[in-house]
Amino acid sequence: YHMHQKMQEQYRYALQAQYQVLKTEATKYREAIDFYEQSGKALSQKLIATTEESYAQGEINFYEFVLSIENALQLTLDYLDNVAGYNRLVLEMNYLNR
Repeated sequence: YHMHQKMQEQYRYALQAQYQVLKTEATKYREAIDFYEQSGKALSQKLIATTEESYAQGEINFYEFVLSIENALQLTLDYLDNVAGYNRLVLEMNYLNR
């Protein structure tokens, strides 16, 4: 009986440690999400608008246009990756807390 209780205790500590690791990772994702929502989205939209205007006026060539649009869209793709990662971690944390 004593051995069983000790194993349960060790298992509980392992779960708590795993939960803390997930919580730290979730905080990093949350910070990246907050950055995008507070300034990254506006930056991406401004970059797209400026790029389209520059291309329309002949200030940049098509290659530069594509690179700039790609950079702007990468900000959004990174945001979506961060949201997916954050959601995955929250699900894992909820599972550990059951």
